[in-house]
Amino acid sequence: MRLSNKKKVLIYTTNDSIFTLPVIFKICKYLKDKKIDIYLSGPKKIRGIKVLIIFFLFGSLFKFPKLLKKSIKIKKILTLSNVQLVKKINNNYQYGLSFNFPEKILLKKFKIYNFHCGNFMYQRGSFIFFYKFLYNWKKLDLTFHQINSNFDSGYIINKKRVIISNNDAIDICKLYLNNFYFIKNCINKINKKNKIKPITGNINKEPNYFLIIKTFLSNFFKKMY
Repeated sequence: MRLSNKKKVLIYTTNDSIFTLPVIFKICKYLKDKKIDIYLSGPKKIRGIKVLIIFFLFGSLFKFPKLLKKSIKIKKILTLSNVQLVKKINNNYQYGLSFNFPEKILLKKFKIYNFHCGNFMYQRGSFIFFYKFLYNWKKLDLTFHQINSNFDSGYIINKKRVIISNNDAIDICKLYLNNFYFIKNCINKINKKNKIKPITGNINKEPNYFLIIKTFLSNFFKKMY
């Protein structure tokens, strides 16, 4: 039976089978009563290389074999009867969800919500798994917010504080996967009135190679002495 268009949900995401699509698979199963369209975009190659370098320098690569065993490809998600891929976006959606989407999302007539890894005071941007080591952060907020015309600044719907003192870069990228109950709580709070207007700080821009190496060496020598 075809689901009503009034129950359609659009998911903006990326074709990452290790950290992203396993979460998307769970979201699609949780929203089994809704018709879901997935708008997929891949990260730029230069960005992908930079992420791998950060994982190598600030992560535990022995974790990757286990992650690969639990990875999910888009083909598996498309076996769900309520899911399909789309190449164009219209306005016939109840709401949109964004998870690890690598591009700026244009505003639509329907509301779009994003899962951000970090708070809006000093953890804005997409390379939070690197900046944790530059600024020696001990805590991080998982933030679910409505998007607006600016990055990481829309009304906050839900958030959760996580201790990351002993987390490496790979652990941080797994935070949403390991806290899926938080994602379910966020989805359940959509359209409720408990929105918080955030206080925002500066965006942490994508780091260059010099900053990445400099941060690694600085942390290395701190451990030595």
